[in-house]
Amino acid sequence: MPLQDQTKQMESVVTRLLAEIESEQLEDHWELAKQLLGDLPVRAFYAVNGDGYINVAILTDKAIIDVEASDEGPESNDIDVILIRSIGGVSMRPGSVQTLPDTEDSQLTLVLSLIGATDAGSYWFAEDAKEKARLARFGQALMEVMNQA
Repeated sequence: MPLQDQTKQMESVVTRLLAEIESEQLEDHWELAKQLLGDLPVRAFYAVNGDGYINVAILTDKAIIDVEASDEGPESNDIDVILIRSIGGVSMRPGSVQTLPDTEDSQLTLVLSLIGATDAGSYWFAEDAKEKARLARFGQALMEVMNQA
């Protein structure tokens, strides 16, 4: 089943998050992410406003654009682009992952294994039931995109 374009829904959610956080760094990161995204359709997204950080993972047909911004300083703010063809595996684990300390309160953790990498790739985690449902939908959409690639 083809995934619908969720660009408008994602932009609405991120606009709301930006209003809650009021972070100039996050706004700059978001502008750069939109430039990277261009006209690509958004197949799914996972956006979370945690304790002192925001994370927006955007799934397209060929890549994931992962935007992170934190109060911890510029070294914890970045934008990663992960090509779908570089993903060797996807692990969805109920609860935390011992090697990822910030997932200790997680109800669901999604971890990518990248081809040729020896450590865990990008990961996302959900700390409550609503986040868990959204992360599960993101994982399902990721699997659909990977099957079509």
